Amino acid sequence: GEGTAVVSKEELDRGMETVLVSGVAADRGQARVTLRGFEGGASDIPARIFKALADEAINVDVIVMDLSSATTAPRKISFTVAEGDRLKTERVLNALQFETEVEMGLAKVSIIGVGMQNHFGVAARMFDLLAGAGIEIKLISTSEIKISCLVEEERMKEAVQVLHNGFQLSQLD
Repeated sequence: GEGTAVVSKEELDRGMETVLVSGVAADRGQARVTLRGFEGGASDIPARIFKALADEAINVDVIVMDLSSATTAPRKISFTVAEGDRLKTERVLNALQFETEVEMGLAKVSIIGVGMQNHFGVAARMFDLLAGAGIEIKLISTSEIKISCLVEEERMKEAVQVLHNGFQLSQLD
């Protein structure tokens, strides 16, 4: 039947790993928060930001940080929170005196598959599929078995379908 298969590493090595992408997931109602304008070489900036958010029980998901080549201070930090946590997030960041920009109406679309960890080109294929459909990627996050892209929420269903078709997921048993 349908569902998640829990298998041993040996079973995985014998067959399932040949499937590069085994699923597509989506999460609507995401807000991207971007912080800019950091001064000096404060390497504790990420710790201060994310501790203050955690203290307010704000769940942060995708995090991207761009470091300055001249200092250890970040030039820009972007991350996602649920749209329902946007106001609380802005309040926390304003108290820390960070310049904050928030973009609403986003969704996270992810491809998942154990087979990705041993094959190259999966991310390139995902990005090519989305670009071919004219779907703009706002932010990217990767791990060994998952690649997530932040896209306009109104394009979420289309992105899921494009990825589902592009990775031929309807052909999986």
